[in-house]
Amino acid sequence: MAVVPIQLTADELETILTKTEIAKTKKLRPQLETMALEGWGVELDIHEWSRVISALCVGRTKTAAGRKHLLGMANRIASRLAEALEIDPPVFPTGLI
Repeated sequence: MAVVPIQLTADELETILTKTEIAKTKKLRPQLETMALEGWGVELDIHEWSRVISALCVGRTKTAAGRKHLLGMANRIASRLAEALEIDPPVFPTGLI
């Protein structure tokens, strides 16, 4: 499985670790925390990136602005992943993000 590095900001990492179901995982959360401490890009395989994107799409937030923020992050990560894999990025219907 291909490992893809993507640079995430500290805020993006914190959001993933606190506002998604990733906070409850036993494997992915420690992996992300370690990478965040090292300050390097996050290197995950495609399956793990798909878990992060899915978690952002159903993140724990009740406000419309919070939901839009999480979906925007999911879109940015999906676009970076597509670029790294040299495939077409996802196209979301207008108004969703």
